[in-house]
Amino acid sequence: MDILKRAYELLIFMNIKYLKELEELKAKEAILTSKKELTPIEEVELIGTRALIDFLSKQLNTKVLDTLELHVMNTEKACI
Repeated sequence: MDILKRAYELLIFMNIKYLKELEELKAKEAILTSKKELTPIEEVELIGTRALIDFLSKQLNTKVLDTLELHVMNTEKACI
């Protein structure tokens, strides 16, 4: 049970970490998209930032599902 509890805590920690990173990337994207004209370097940076946002969003969705699945497993074991 301790192992499951620790895994659950780690998943929650990773969700928080991904959320913080996602917020920072979205702020960076907002700054870049607010400019009238981007330099070629800024255009590449914007593309990379959007790719990271997409990747982290997918990772976060996966981690949330993993966390929920683990929570259900813990609940089922507690009921047994």
